[in-house]
Amino acid sequence: MSGSGVARLFRTLGVAALAGLAAGVIAGGAGGRIVMKLVALVAGPAMVGVTTANGNRVGDLTLDGTLEIVLFSGVFTGLLGGACYLALRPWLVRLGRWRGVAFGIVLLAIFGHFVVEPQNFDFRRFGLAPLNVAFFAALFIVFGVLLAAFYERLDRLVPTAGPYRGGRRGLVVLVWLASIPMILFLVLGFGATIATIVGVNREGSLGLSLSIFGTLIFAGIAYRLRATPAAAYALLAVPVLGGAFVTLGGIVAVLR
Repeated sequence: MSGSGVARLFRTLGVAALAGLAAGVIAGGAGGRIVMKLVALVAGPAMVGVTTANGNRVGDLTLDGTLEIVLFSGVFTGLLGGACYLALRPWLVRLGRWRGVAFGIVLLAIFGHFVVEPQNFDFRRFGLAPLNVAFFAALFIVFGVLLAAFYERLDRLVPTAGPYRGGRRGLVVLVWLASIPMILFLVLGFGATIATIVGVNREGSLGLSLSIFGTLIFAGIAYRLRATPAAAYALLAVPVLGGAFVTLGGIVAVLR
């Protein structure tokens, strides 16, 4: 790959990282806090002070808890979502203005079972289970819409080549800095995927999340190579259909 090709790659990864981080902080962080507050309101005052399955108390709104949610959602979820958007973008661009909604639905299908867990009794204990499931499902859609919008906007704003002047220079520097954690995240995803294939991945939900998104990245690469469309669709189908099956089963179990 030429020097200009490497620069374009770093730029693309940085744009995806920034878009993902922004969407993660807004949808996963702030949105997650809002959803938890709505669940508490629907549950009623009788549930205030009750400890949830994750060890939090209903009604408590602490700075530490908020920062933990925002940082985790902004960093992990943001990088994960940004990488997934890059992988799925060749398919999503055909949908025009609906690409963000479609992306959110795909994320819900693939990763929804990490949030809507049948063994998490909080969905049934606090408020109304169908409403709680709808709240958390909506976060995936909001995240997808925001990430797609941020990515496409940044992709137009960030120059593909110098010289960089004024605010564009600062934006380019920010994009290049954001590409570093994205590269590390991609390495983790590829490693987790390979570890899963050879049967040595034992990292639970974190390792599974990384291996899933690593598979999506492989699908995106195969699609861009043009020579292996069947392999690309096969790699895409495994996490999407498999995740959708597990997620749907989890939702049915929670609502039962």
